[in-house]
Amino acid sequence: MCKTIVLLGVFVLALALLIGCDAGGGSGTTDGGDTGDRTAPTAPSNLTATPVSSTQIDLAWGASWDENGVTGYKVFHGSVEIGQSTTNSYSHTGLNVNTTYIYKVSAYDAAGNDSIASNTVSAKPKDIDPPTKPTGLKAEIS
Repeated sequence: MCKTIVLLGVFVLALALLIGCDAGGGSGTTDGGDTGDRTAPTAPSNLTATPVSSTQIDLAWGASWDENGVTGYKVFHGSVEIGQSTTNSYSHTGLNVNTTYIYKVSAYDAAGNDSIASNTVSAKPKDIDPPTKPTGLKAEIS
């Protein structure tokens, strides 16, 4: 009878290790801290780009959702990540007035899962700076 119980215990332990359970009754994570979260957040929605000056465009979008919470957002100009935000907005500064900027945003969670990208938008900074004052003008009376 004891041999049967020992063999049954070894079998249960081997089965638990095979399917990835924590046989010690711990947190349920596997070695390496994997939380098991493999679900990406939903994509950010309704991305907008608003030129606010000759050197700045403000971005805003609808929040993403994830069952374990959204950690933040990655902001892209084209395919290059230009920044991150923990809110659903971002200000891109240091821009050139005659350049079109193309943006998209993705969300990520604490497990490192990235959402698919938002819609793509483009904008040019506003040309609101007044022209420079002309110099060297002369008036003639005839």
